[in-house]
Amino acid sequence: MENYVVAVIADAAESPGIYKRKYDSKELETFPTLLSSLRKNSKKLFRLPRTAALFLIDSLADIRLEQGTIPKHVKVLATLNFFAHGSYQAAIGEDSLLGLSQPTTSRCINITSEAIVEELARASIQFPTIPEEIQKTKREFFDLYGMPHVLGAVDGTHIAICEPPLNHPTAPGSLFYNRKGFYSINCQMIVNGHGRIISVNPNFPGSTHDAAIWSMSQIKRKLERDYVNGANTQWLLGDKGYPLQPWIMTPIIRPQGVAENTYNRCHANARNVVEMCYGRLKNKFRCLHRHRTLHYTPPTVAKIIIACCVLHNMFIDVLSGFFFFFIFVPKHAIGRLTISSFDGLVLLTCMFCQTAMQTAMITVMWTVMMTMMRC
Repeated sequence: MENYVVAVIADAAESPGIYKRKYDSKELETFPTLLSSLRKNSKKLFRLPRTAALFLIDSLADIRLEQGTIPKHVKVLATLNFFAHGSYQAAIGEDSLLGLSQPTTSRCINITSEAIVEELARASIQFPTIPEEIQKTKREFFDLYGMPHVLGAVDGTHIAICEPPLNHPTAPGSLFYNRKGFYSINCQMIVNGHGRIISVNPNFPGSTHDAAIWSMSQIKRKLERDYVNGANTQWLLGDKGYPLQPWIMTPIIRPQGVAENTYNRCHANARNVVEMCYGRLKNKFRCLHRHRTLHYTPPTVAKIIIACCVLHNMFIDVLSGFFFFFIFVPKHAIGRLTISSFDGLVLLTCMFCQTAMQTAMITVMWTVMMTMMRC
């Protein structure tokens, strides 16, 4: 979802041959107007509605995005475009509306990915910890799948990378060669009943088994600690590759009788939410797809994975009708949001509201926030 919008001129669609253009002050000042010309192509190019893309640009405050001659919105949208398509950097940069060199595109991707991870990941990807959040998560899972006391579904997925150096002192390339026959990072994710990612761990090479990653995860230690303290009615759902523990439920290998077969059927139906999440994540952000190998070092790939997870959650929040201003905007960015940003955000959110009451509540919250900004 990033790097595309540098010269989103109104006549750009009619003049696709223009590229490697210079950016003057008039174009930069009218960027929101120019971006509105992508009404039909925003999701295709960046995998985000255009208002959400504008909101993302406003909310990122990394100083490196403001430095240099490349405008901030160009850096962010170039990265979004790379996330969405997973093309080579040269092809992304030489787009007719961008005109960026390959090294510049690479720097944009690195800077923007780091900014998303540092500023938005902690607020966006949160495992439920307080009693109210835990009960809400359990209730949602039960209402959707009929499985009681479930906090989420856990599984690992392989993100393809280029062959790392074989002579690396601490992480030789052979560690990243997985059982499927390619180099990868084995990323463990936990999702809730709606497919929203509530935990992501992209720090293990492809040869590491899912159960080994789970045994070293912070979530496992937290659930174990909670169980010792008396919270014995909360667990995750895992496949048969995970060990059966009081805080993680796995399918019965050889079910006998109606009860065990019913349990396996309900378990498979509920745990499938994490598989669907992987499918949506990789189809939306093609850079994570098996056939779009990431040509980066493992630490950089980990940042790209987390950034895509943040954007995945943002998209789910928009479709759910949540007023994600209160979720994603850092405190230091509140004063930097423009009136047009708020107007577009409210209109976007109201489009997805299911009832007039939801629309009225969001309108009231928007009015309060605008009053606070004018004071």
